[in-house]
Amino acid sequence: MHGIPAARSMRTMLAVALLALGGCAVSRGDLGDGLPKEKIAAVKEGQTTTTEVLALLGAPASIQQIGDMTVFHYYHYALKHGTFLVFSRINVAGDDTYVFLDHAGVVRQVLAGNRTDRLTFQFWPFGA
Repeated sequence: MHGIPAARSMRTMLAVALLALGGCAVSRGDLGDGLPKEKIAAVKEGQTTTTEVLALLGAPASIQQIGDMTVFHYYHYALKHGTFLVFSRINVAGDDTYVFLDHAGVVRQVLAGNRTDRLTFQFWPFGA
């Protein structure tokens, strides 16, 4: 009789170990190219031209016409995903840069955000 509880205990420990080892995964992905902060800083409002923006930052992901302004949009999105057993967490962050050019092709405004450098892996799905 003493062998039966020990066998159950061993089977339970083995099942838990297999679940723990088989239930872990991490992945990450990126969409778009990040722009170095130095290159964004080199774009000067009221001075830099369309040609200079293209030479510094490259081709934008999209171009919109808003009123008499042309808007270049550059982006980089990052995703980090972690799974532990049945718990899963996906974190996504983006770096968006918008360059507003007037009808003469001169930069009027640059808006840039950088959130991907603070993106972390998280396995626990509850809270921060």
